[in-house]
Amino acid sequence: MFRATTKIGNLKELIRTIECLNDEFVLNNGNNIKVVDTAHVAMTDINIKDSFYLTVDCIKDTKLQLETYKLKDFIRFFKNSDILTMVQVKDRLHLFCDSCEKEIALKDISISEAKIPNLNLPITFNIESKDFKRVIGLASRISDYIKLRVKNMDGKISFISFSESEEQTIRCSPSITDFEGTPNLECISCFPVDYMDSILKCNLNNSRIKVKMGSDYPIMLEWDILEKSVNIKFLLAPRVETE
Repeated sequence: MFRATTKIGNLKELIRTIECLNDEFVLNNGNNIKVVDTAHVAMTDINIKDSFYLTVDCIKDTKLQLETYKLKDFIRFFKNSDILTMVQVKDRLHLFCDSCEKEIALKDISISEAKIPNLNLPITFNIESKDFKRVIGLASRISDYIKLRVKNMDGKISFISFSESEEQTIRCSPSITDFEGTPNLECISCFPVDYMDSILKCNLNNSRIKVKMGSDYPIMLEWDILEKSVNIKFLLAPRVETE
């Protein structure tokens, strides 16, 4: 059983993040959503605090499989400040806002729950969203992939991105903060620009991004939205270059 109220604007922003990878998702216990894209290149782990809701009542082990467009087709007609009530009645989810109601048939759980790997990534740092978006935007003009290199040598830390084609090369060295990492270590990984661009577009408020990475390992991008009521982690698989 699930019953909750929240602001329409909260749900709109949450849906934008989900749709970055897929339009179908499972809400677990009202507080967690894991989504994998159809190509299994990227996944997101979304943790929702009670403060996302105005009220929430959810029985343990409640799982709701939903499609984003069915929610969007209702909430798009209301202001962000309007209050949405969601009530599960057996195999139906009822949406109420103002004087309107929509009833959605809940699907049988057909999505296998994504398993978030426990990665011990050796390097962590923060970067401003606007700087990362600029790096990816420049890369997208000349290549399908971007190579990220982080060095921690003799106490000197550097973060450089490379994008190249036969005729052009772009290098960027944006500032990073709060660095944590193994001394005298260099990490290099290559990632698809289109996925990176799509993920960063979810960072609408230009929140600072925590980055975790290692050589030829998935990169993790983490930030909070909606006054830290929602924590988002994206994992993106690397392109492993072969000789």
